[in-house]
Amino acid sequence: MTSEQQTQIREYLLSRNLPIDLLMEVQDHFMTQIAELQKQELTFEQAFKKTKDSWLPDLRFSSYNVRFDLNDVSKFEKKVRNRQQIPMLKKSLLLSMVTCAVLYLSAYFISEAAFGYFFIAVLGSLMIVPLMVYFYNIKLFRLIKQYDNYKLTTLQNTTQISAITAGSSAVILYNGLQYIAYFHPIMTGSISLRFVIVVMLVFMFATIHLYCLLSQFFYLQQIKRIQPFLQYLKSST
Repeated sequence: MTSEQQTQIREYLLSRNLPIDLLMEVQDHFMTQIAELQKQELTFEQAFKKTKDSWLPDLRFSSYNVRFDLNDVSKFEKKVRNRQQIPMLKKSLLLSMVTCAVLYLSAYFISEAAFGYFFIAVLGSLMIVPLMVYFYNIKLFRLIKQYDNYKLTTLQNTTQISAITAGSSAVILYNGLQYIAYFHPIMTGSISLRFVIVVMLVFMFATIHLYCLLSQFFYLQQIKRIQPFLQYLKSST
């Protein structure tokens, strides 16, 4: 297959607004499928058209008039994104439950004075670690802005949740310091409305930041794989 033909395939897939990590996989399928069809004595144009037609149901944009996505999203991308998000969300929820369990059990083994600071330290770590990952790999995360005319990875929008919510998270932690003496009695006392509220807030806080952290790891894994492809994209900066 010539470089011009490969460019034709690439430009078509870019027009379908696929994230680059997903586009690279689909491009491999296109090239394999076209090569197989050409063995049946079809020209490249005929094989390319036949391949596009076979993928059209998956690469077609949503037919809804109102979209909640900022960009058009194909059915195939939605399917893949859901397949990636669900295991990540399940893992975040599981780790959040573990976090709540650790905090609850530690209240019975740590002194009342130390527990409040341990409580804030755990929540602070959940917020700070994703921020550290973000700033340590800032050059790779800045590629999202540098190529903002494209979607580089399927889950790139969730990689900056901790940075976006840093202000509100810091306010929560600061307010927590004001009531640090109440955490131990709440966690070791009988199950009350205050206990349920605190546990739910911790669970939600942990889930948001853990999901962000897992998304960052996924993004870093994918962005390193697609970096050679960036030469075909137009930088917006």
